[in-house]
Amino acid sequence: MPKHVAITAEDIEWLREAYASDTPYKDMAKRLNMCVDTVKRTMVRHGIAEFEAAKYIAVVEPEPLWSRPCMSCGDETPRPRNLYMCPRCRERASLF
Repeated sequence: MPKHVAITAEDIEWLREAYASDTPYKDMAKRLNMCVDTVKRTMVRHGIAEFEAAKYIAVVEPEPLWSRPCMSCGDETPRPRNLYMCPRCRERASLF
């Protein structure tokens, strides 16, 4: 399963400024601690840039949610399908 990357509003704003000032993608990726492809996908998702490659096409369909109880704490808040643990428990589990 891929690593989930949390991107803050400040990071998005910085990406907009960096893209406008022609900062290399490598430097953007280094600052955000992710690979260049992930930076490009993030920029497409937030409408900052467009790229020709098919792998950068933004998915516009919303991810289906479910309210299945968390396997660890029993929380029933909606989360993306096939995530069996809530974000808090996932974070706690990754610390070990």
